[in-house]
Amino acid sequence: AQSLYAQHCAACHGEKGDGKGIAARFLFPKPRDFQAGHFRLVSTSNGAPTTGDLEAVIGRGMPGSAMPPWPNLNEADRKLLAEQLIEFRREAIRKRERVLAAEDGEEVDEEETNDLVRGLTTPGPPIEVPQLSEPTIEAVARGKQLYLTNGCASCHGNEGRGDGQQKMVDVEGLPTRPRDLTKGIFKGSPTVKSVYIRTQAGMPGSP
Repeated sequence: AQSLYAQHCAACHGEKGDGKGIAARFLFPKPRDFQAGHFRLVSTSNGAPTTGDLEAVIGRGMPGSAMPPWPNLNEADRKLLAEQLIEFRREAIRKRERVLAAEDGEEVDEEETNDLVRGLTTPGPPIEVPQLSEPTIEAVARGKQLYLTNGCASCHGNEGRGDGQQKMVDVEGLPTRPRDLTKGIFKGSPTVKSVYIRTQAGMPGSP
C-alpha cells in the first residue's frame, strides 16, 4: 500500500498524507489532508468513510479539482490505497494523543487511544436512501421551494449558479467556494442517490 501511495498519490497529498506534497502549492483546491480526517464524500451516518467511499473517489477522481480518475488501478490496488488513507488518519490520532500526554507529563494510555482511534475511524451505519420516484412537475416545484427556504440558496444562489456567499474557508482555513450546480460538475457522482447522500451527510470539512 505504501509503495502504491508513493507512486500515485504522494506528489500531491504528501508522503505522510498531510496534503503537503511537492505539487500542492500549485493546486486549487488544495490536496486533501488525510491526517485531519475531513473526507468529503462519505456514505455513513457518522462521517467516517468506508473503504468503498474512498475507492470510489480514487476510481472516479474529484471533478472540479486536480484529483484525476485512476481507471488503471484495479480494485485490489484501490482498496489498498483506501486502507492506507485511513491508516494516515489513525496514526495522526495516535500522534496527537502522544503529544497531549507529553504536554501533561503523562504516559499515553494505549487502550484508551486504541478505543479513540476505533471510534473516530470506524464507519457508522450507511445512510439509507429511500426509493426515489421519477420527478413530477409538482415534486420539482416543491423541491425548489425547499431549496430556497432551507439555506441552500444562501450559498449556491437562487438559481444554483454558485453566486451566493463567496467569502468562504474550509476547516483548515483554506479558501473555497460554493458549487455551481448548473454546470453538473459534482465532486461525487451526479446520480440521484449520490446527491441525496450529500444532502444528508454534507461535505465534511467544507462550509
